[in-house]
Amino acid sequence: HSEGSIHASSAAVVKQGDPRFGGLISLSGPSRSLLDTAIEQLRAMRIQSGADPAETDQALAGFREAILQPDGPAPDLSVLPEAVPLWQATHVPGRQAVARELILVDPLASLRAYHGHGLVVSAANDAQVPEGDADRIFAALGSDPGKKTRVSIADANHVYKSETRSPSTIGQGEMLAGYADDDHALADGLVDAIVGFVTAR
Repeated sequence: HSEGSIHASSAAVVKQGDPRFGGLISLSGPSRSLLDTAIEQLRAMRIQSGADPAETDQALAGFREAILQPDGPAPDLSVLPEAVPLWQATHVPGRQAVARELILVDPLASLRAYHGHGLVVSAANDAQVPEGDADRIFAALGSDPGKKTRVSIADANHVYKSETRSPSTIGQGEMLAGYADDDHALADGLVDAIVGFVTAR
């Protein structure tokens, strides 16, 4: 799921020749680097909160440039506070190289070498990873058309809980609260799609 689909895809390429390997399921996986995905998410959050688009774009450009220069100075994130956790995560001593490699990797690069069964799932009301990313992942899979399936779950948020509202109408706090709400049911169709894919194998 999400970032985890990048790791799962890489593992699937390596393990696909194993007779015990059944297939790959990608749920809301990003088709662009985590840096590009995060920048898009950060921009949406800032604009939704009423920030000036031009100022936001300028701050994001500086943030991107700083991330790409690991030994450079820290950027001014005073107008982009949502980016602070990502900056900190990529500058933890001893883990910086691994974190930078992860956020810069192209998720589609290895998928053309995957030829097994695949299920690519997206959520219609996902505020973090647009459905177009799932389309690009599906197209990038090297599997024969009969071995791969594309499913979109209606009325579902990023973690596949039921959500009928458009992401543009929901604040960041409300969105995250919905993720963590134990009484918030899974959207219809997700379990059926996964069970159908697994039992068909």
